Amino acid sequence: MAKGRMINNTIVFDAKIHRLSCDTSRLAFTWLVTFADVEGRTYGDPAIVRSIIFPRRTDVTIENVAAYILEWQNEHLIEWYQANGDTWIQFVNFDKNQVGLRKDREAQSTIPAPPLRTNSGLTPEQLPVNRTEQKRTEEKEKRCGEVFKKYENNIAMLTESSTKTINQWIDENPIDWILESIDIAVHQNKRRPSYIAGILRNWNENGKDSKKKPKEEPAAAVY
Repeated sequence: MAKGRMINNTIVFDAKIHRLSCDTSRLAFTWLVTFADVEGRTYGDPAIVRSIIFPRRTDVTIENVAAYILEWQNEHLIEWYQANGDTWIQFVNFDKNQVGLRKDREAQSTIPAPPLRTNSGLTPEQLPVNRTEQKRTEEKEKRCGEVFKKYENNIAMLTESSTKTINQWIDENPIDWILESIDIAVHQNKRRPSYIAGILRNWNENGKDSKKKPKEEPAAAVY
């Protein structure tokens, strides 16, 4: 693997990059490019990615990195895939951005290529899968990304414990409820996960149209 890779300065105008949730996600993406092999591939396991690009950052968790990678995938900046029992990343348009890349002077990639896809975007093995269900799954993943992004932009930086809490909210509540409860917390200037949890619990117990004020859960239960 080369000691570095080209980062084209046009990246600063890329709308996909600017749609990422935070500067740490953008930094992680650009730093990880430098570890790509000759085919633009590298490790995709969030734990390994974190250890590669943030060896001295204790504030960036594995869950944070997993959320960043999912963002990159949703923006079609990478292909995140599994092969040979492991998880990998392939950078989209890698060859296009590596001006002067001499593949003949580098070792061949030892990372398996992403699975071939049909015109539908599915691998041949996935063709029998119900396309409607596939679309629903992709839409849910996108909406979940909205929740994490909105939380980090309006409440607090994501941590391992807050990521776990948000995942629990997603498991137990409609995505729209979570997004709306964050808006309410911001409007009421009560930017606390305990307040959001109280809103969601109140809606589950009394109905979404309930006028009853939410009772915050103990901080220990959500932090």
